Amino acid sequence: MTPATPPLRPDMATYSQLQQISLGIAPTWNSPDITTNNDFPWTLLPAFLVNVRNLSDVTAAANVLVTLSTSAFGIGWLRLP
Repeated sequence: MTPATPPLRPDMATYSQLQQISLGIAPTWNSPDITTNNDFPWTLLPAFLVNVRNLSDVTAAANVLVTLSTSAFGIGWLRLP
C-alpha cells in the first residue's frame, strides 16, 4: 500500500568529497563544514568539528544518524570509523 503523500524526511547536508566526485565536480580538500585546526596561530584541534545542516524546511531532524570516518593524510589510506 502506498501512502497518498510521501513521508516528510529531513534533508541532511554536509560537504562530501565522495558526493562531489560522483557528481563530476572537482572536490576541494578544504571542506567548509569540517574544522581540524585553528588558523591563527595554526594548531591542530584536539577533536575535529563538523557542521551538519538540515536543509528541510518542513520537518525536524531529530535522531538522524551521522557517520564520520577519518584516515591518515595521503591517498589510499584506509578509513577509520
